[in-house]
Amino acid sequence: MSEARTGRIRDVMGWLHGASAQPRHETRRVSFSILDARGRMSGDVLTPEEIDAHYTEEFHDRLHSDKDVVVLVHGPPGSGKSTLILDRMHKLDVMEYGKPTEIVPALLASHIAFKPYQVPSCYRETPRYSTFSIDEAATAALMATGTFDPDQKDLVELINIVRAKNVALFIAIPDPSDLAKSFRARRADYRMEIPDYPQGDTNSCFVGQKVKGRKFFLDDGRWLGFSDDDTYNPITFHDYRTSSDPFRRALWDAYRPLKMANLENTVDDIEVKMRLREKGREERRTAQREASGIDEVGA
Repeated sequence: MSEARTGRIRDVMGWLHGASAQPRHETRRVSFSILDARGRMSGDVLTPEEIDAHYTEEFHDRLHSDKDVVVLVHGPPGSGKSTLILDRMHKLDVMEYGKPTEIVPALLASHIAFKPYQVPSCYRETPRYSTFSIDEAATAALMATGTFDPDQKDLVELINIVRAKNVALFIAIPDPSDLAKSFRARRADYRMEIPDYPQGDTNSCFVGQKVKGRKFFLDDGRWLGFSDDDTYNPITFHDYRTSSDPFRRALWDAYRPLKMANLENTVDDIEVKMRLREKGREERRTAQREASGIDEVGA
């Protein structure tokens, strides 16, 4: 990295960590090789904190260079996808403005889409060079189905429009192998995977960048074309749910009610659908009984 870039990263990361009462990331050295978009390898040996800083700066620079930043974030249920996305959005916000400006508790609802129909609103309310995310509940429209889905087509088109606005977009998904081919063919630039840790450690993930000239997926759905095909690049992130830092905790406390309200609305929607289906079944049974009675009378 250049001296100017290193100094800039140091200033921003210093603000982020200085504002936190949490311990700093572990300082052990790890073997880490960064592959750029053309597959060229760097032999740098970095800590997880330095890797974190590298990708924060890279995302920021790509936005200002009119390049896309679409990140797939995936992992098992409860692994910390929402926390990781909050962490990425917060750090990019500080990198852009020098302090939290857009990703703050009062504005958080305008930066997260829990339903596909909320994506247009997020697009309109998110300024250029900022960030927003599409929650796992909304990305069901990106999953592969046996039939053509208009919602899927609309969501893919919206994501393409978001890319053109120089906005970093984080998309939470349960399993990348279930993505529809219409999306997974060419529309992600990075992926962040939170493994299923047996010890329950949910504060680290692996990140890779798409490499030019490689396919996105193999035919069986396995990843291909990212810089971590053979070597994962680890970074760590704060657990906002239990953070002792007031701002990070405030972000989580603002996010949690949004998530719970969406879940309640989803339950209500499912209940309405189930009742409508049951009503239809009951109407069919009634019609069958009436038809049977008419046949008996006629006989």
